[in-house]
Amino acid sequence: MDNILTDLANAASIMNAPPSAVGVDQRKQAENFLLKFKKSDKPYAICKRILESSEDPYLHFLASSTLKEGIMREWAMLGNEEIDQLRDYLLNYTHHHLNSHTYVLRQMLHVVALIVKRSLLTREPAYLQGFVSNVCSLFKSPTTLNLGLEIAGALLAEFTVADKTLSSYMSYQHNLDCKKAIEGDGLYQIFVCTVEVINQLRGATPVEQHRKEWIQVMNILYSVLSWDFGVILSKRLAQMSNLSLSVINLMPGSQWSVLKEEHVLSLLVELYRLFSSDREIQHVTRLCIVQLGTLQGSVFDNQDERVTFLSQYIAAVVRLVVRACELPGSEEDHGLALAVRQLLWANTCQDLKNIHVSLFKEFLAALTELSLKVFLNSSRDTEENTEDVVDVILDVWLTLNQMMDTLPRSPLDTCMLRVVECYLNCHLAPPVGIRDDSTDLEEVSAIWLPPWE
Repeated sequence: MDNILTDLANAASIMNAPPSAVGVDQRKQAENFLLKFKKSDKPYAICKRILESSEDPYLHFLASSTLKEGIMREWAMLGNEEIDQLRDYLLNYTHHHLNSHTYVLRQMLHVVALIVKRSLLTREPAYLQGFVSNVCSLFKSPTTLNLGLEIAGALLAEFTVADKTLSSYMSYQHNLDCKKAIEGDGLYQIFVCTVEVINQLRGATPVEQHRKEWIQVMNILYSVLSWDFGVILSKRLAQMSNLSLSVINLMPGSQWSVLKEEHVLSLLVELYRLFSSDREIQHVTRLCIVQLGTLQGSVFDNQDERVTFLSQYIAAVVRLVVRACELPGSEEDHGLALAVRQLLWANTCQDLKNIHVSLFKEFLAALTELSLKVFLNSSRDTEENTEDVVDVILDVWLTLNQMMDTLPRSPLDTCMLRVVECYLNCHLAPPVGIRDDSTDLEEVSAIWLPPWE
């Protein structure tokens, strides 16, 4: 075994060496050796030895990948006891090596998630529920919180899609059955425990001290809120059916009635403001707010409940938009424009018509001010991200224009007129408009130069 470890270390050093330090044949030989090792029979003992004796993260990742392929390939020859031992070994290793490279730990936990998923072929659904309960129990202790969040993230990443046939040696139908299995109670339990962690972290100061945990917990929350509770098609089938994979409405069962409660939306808005100085966490928080706005289905007992939720959501979005318009920068403009567009796409004309007229006028007024700010910024800034915001804003008003026959016409006409006038003003040169024509000359000179120059 020591000879194999030495050969693996040599091969890894060759693969990581710069091209000038090793020859092509030497690198190819090392690559073939590593590929052969990954396909070896019963690699479990040697992989454990690598993880325990080597300090090379490349070899750690290789050992994790080899374990995954070995377990999936030889599953039929392994008993439940041996499989559970391998699962527990990986969990124990990650618990005691949380400071290792992130990509290594996540690969190990991906193997754990695969083991849990594959085990559902022969075990009762209670096996999955028991594992999820154990994971959620890790959230309650500060010493195991990071591990619990990482495992929960790996579980959701593996169970959320059905198009995993090639990577996990499982059929499409089994992947779909596993997705339905975790939707029973496990997914809701993860959501409830995640919200509990958020409330705990809110009381911890300073926020920057727990930034890693905040990123983990907000990504888990977004995974739950963007979960497709319908039948997921593979990407290829979706393309053949001309279905959009970018828009997923949140349509859980009646068990998830807590999502329509105002305190959930208020929590997300509070977090959005809390992380105003941290763009990464604020971005994920905004995505969560966007997804919550697509809430539909049996969580609402009647139409009145849906109107109440939609009114509360629109009021919250209006407050965020008004706040963004008061800020001198434009960092939040794109995200809020996307939130408004998603809101219009996820709800019907009748849904918007049912909200109070005064709230709808506030919504249009805030959207108009955001549009004017975006157009004015675009006239001074020619960067590509500014153009993207303009495109989103135009999509929003185009969508509203298509709803004009149903929505209140008078305030919509007034706001649209202001938006069109500002757009033209920002795209026409003086004396009619305010566009800086020097940018036009630069673009023309870049496209066409006289042949004599």
